[in-house]
Amino acid sequence: MKILLMTNYPLVDNKKWKKDLISSLCDNYEVFVLFGKKSIWSHLQAYLRRKYNTDIKKRYYRGTTEDNIRTVSFLKYNGIKYFKTSNVNSDKAIEIINRIKPDFGIVALDQILSKRVIEIVPLVLNAHFGNLPCIKGWNATEWSMLVDRRVDVCLHKVDYKVDNGPIYLKESINVERGDDFEDLRFKCQELALALYIKFFANPEYFIENSIPNKGGKTYYLINNKLKEIAQDVLKKYA
Repeated sequence: MKILLMTNYPLVDNKKWKKDLISSLCDNYEVFVLFGKKSIWSHLQAYLRRKYNTDIKKRYYRGTTEDNIRTVSFLKYNGIKYFKTSNVNSDKAIEIINRIKPDFGIVALDQILSKRVIEIVPLVLNAHFGNLPCIKGWNATEWSMLVDRRVDVCLHKVDYKVDNGPIYLKESINVERGDDFEDLRFKCQELALALYIKFFANPEYFIENSIPNKGGKTYYLINNKLKEIAQDVLKKYA
């Protein structure tokens, strides 16, 4: 069976959890990776968007030197096929996906997947770093702390309506004294890795026993003032 990981920014992506996930899946599946946003301009836009409200160094360069090896270099070294496109929703991406014919898709994106892509992959999965079904949409980790005082990682099916597909697995991260939102995001990534591994050990079981994901509210990008309030909530919570 084939799994296609769809993600962005091939020039800088170095997330350890993605490399660990790929390594674990390669034992039983044929794995492919499709990158979007390959241009320098896309990378620059992402940097400028995040530089004022994100600890760039902490988010992208934590861990050992080995952990920080770019995902592309890791894929080359391990002989895993990968493709670069301007956008995972583009005609070129659709052509690549049709050629691969994956049984499962995994998304790790900062954009919405198009209906065209969703329709040609039998099952697309996403690890949502927030409390489904209550907290849907963007900045879900911050909104979850602000609204629910906890953060869940929810592995769910991707539907065209954002964060609305059935939930296959759901667990809470451990919030500790001194954590900030980059720490929580890192913990979410580690838990997402564990949930994906658990799901792919017996996908039929989790699909059959999925949890409904109806209702809730869709949240949007959190502004700096609300993010400060959420950070205060996090400090008091821990």
